[in-house]
Amino acid sequence: MTGKTDYEKHKDRVRFRRRASVEPVIRHLKSDYLMPGNYLKGVEGVMINTIMAVVAFNMMKRLRQIRDVICFVPDLLTGSWSVKYATVKNY
Repeated sequence: MTGKTDYEKHKDRVRFRRRASVEPVIRHLKSDYLMPGNYLKGVEGVMINTIMAVVAFNMMKRLRQIRDVICFVPDLLTGSWSVKYATVKNY
């Protein structure tokens, strides 16, 4: 039997969707955090460079979340709260 079952097709679709969502992040890591130019030696250097880029990426994501909260509180207190805060942001 060469065909795939419905379950196997579903698993493949889920895996491909996940990969499609990760690839843009990898592209930004390469361009924004200098991933193409690795000047550290060996496999350990590649691992260190990758970890540092991912840490910087996650730190910037958290800093944006903190900035949003800090901007939200004064807007809430002054009464200039707007609809943009009513939406849920997925980071």
